[in-house]
Amino acid sequence: MLKLTTTMITTLALIFALAAPAGAEKPPKVQASATFPDVNACTGEDELITLSWTITVHENRRNSVATFKTVVETTSGFYGTGTETQVITGEKQLNTFNIRITNGEQVATVKGHRRIDLAAGEIVTNNFRSTCVRA
Repeated sequence: MLKLTTTMITTLALIFALAAPAGAEKPPKVQASATFPDVNACTGEDELITLSWTITVHENRRNSVATFKTVVETTSGFYGTGTETQVITGEKQLNTFNIRITNGEQVATVKGHRRIDLAAGEIVTNNFRSTCVRA
């Protein structure tokens, strides 16, 4: 249901991770959003999905952790929340996703993880599953 594009999420997170202050300062919170087309996992119909994030970034030396608190709304009437955690250690990046949305009668989830080799510029693992849990 939620096609989280690699470019969109990775680009946003890298921008915020590189802008994060180092040391013991309180991690900044950044607001961001994106809208994109997708197919509803429960109905098979086309829809637009809007993701709105509150992103907290903590950086320490060559490592950073970004936490995305996500609010989701779709043009087909689904809404919900989720989280993404992105960890960058040196030349490796790991993203984990967990999102749950509903329209009051149906429930859909997106769960998964992605590993990226930043040095090689390639995705090592891209494992996501959109599921209509209750239709």
